[in-house]
Amino acid sequence: MDEAIECFLEKLLQSNPVALSEMKRITWQHTEHWIEELPKNAEISGKLVLSQQTKQMLAKFKNR
Repeated sequence: MDEAIECFLEKLLQSNPVALSEMKRITWQHTEHWIEELPKNAEISGKLVLSQQTKQMLAKFKNR
């Protein structure tokens, strides 16, 4: 995975900075609602990770 990331970064460094900036701008369009959604999603994730089923699955994984 590190090698793939390194390769990807090398490609980015050789890219047109204006094009990269535009890609970033386009990628983040219509994400204004995330300010409200992220805390809600974090709450859901927190409840799920604290569930008994998740704790049991993590315990099994830990004991491998």
